[in-house]
Amino acid sequence: MSKKINESHLIVLKKNAYDDGVSIDYLPIINPLRKVFDDAYLKCDDDKFNMEYVNEILDYDHGLREVLQDYNFCLHVRRPWQGLDDNSKISFSHSKDDLTEEEKKNEVLKDKKDLKEILEEHDLAYAIELAYENAENDSNIVAISHRKHGWAYPSFNLTKNLGVQFFTNFGYGNSSYFCIKL
Repeated sequence: MSKKINESHLIVLKKNAYDDGVSIDYLPIINPLRKVFDDAYLKCDDDKFNMEYVNEILDYDHGLREVLQDYNFCLHVRRPWQGLDDNSKISFSHSKDDLTEEEKKNEVLKDKKDLKEILEEHDLAYAIELAYENAENDSNIVAISHRKHGWAYPSFNLTKNLGVQFFTNFGYGNSSYFCIKL
């Protein structure tokens, strides 16, 4: 299995147990709600078309709406002015009286497509947020890869005489940068 940084794994710098240096390691990005998301994706692609179906997909598991909150996450690191909306209270509704059966079907298809896109965006954001928390709870980890908006990681000593700090501004402005302060 290949390790895709910030997709399947975080890359981390960890303190070595055998000397004062650091080494590169990987932390898996795991979504504990994988089955819930996969079930929702299947429902978004099935052939059911009742007008409330998209809301039923969202309410299938209470955990699904909880993970549709806002995250400090850049879906596309190279793009400016981005973020994820809080979609935890989203509801899909339409006036049923003035739509033909074909229009109803098309509306539900559009809503299912929109919901699937929202789920896909929040799927990785939620899982990577949990991976960040795991990394922050490990005192041996001194730096992590990330997809956060403008961010600075606390400085750490790479050696006795060399300190390091990482800075980024992903998701802000018209350009993104990554710099290291030594």
